Amino acid sequence: MKKYDIEGMKCDGCATKVQDAFVKVPGVVSAQVNLSDKTASVEGKYDEQALLDSLKDTHYTASPAE
Repeated sequence: MKKYDIEGMKCDGCATKVQDAFVKVPGVVSAQVNLSDKTASVEGKYDEQALLDSLKDTHYTASPAE
């Protein structure tokens, strides 16, 4: 499982949009978004750039957590 920092989330609806975008990426088995710490945990064998690009039509951005 890999963790990502998510920028721009302010509500549960935001978190749902991010989660929905991530689970549509081929190879993603699960994605869980935590609004309070503005992170997402993603599991599976997926192309990371495709995951990050999945948010390009939203107001959110993702980056690998340190």
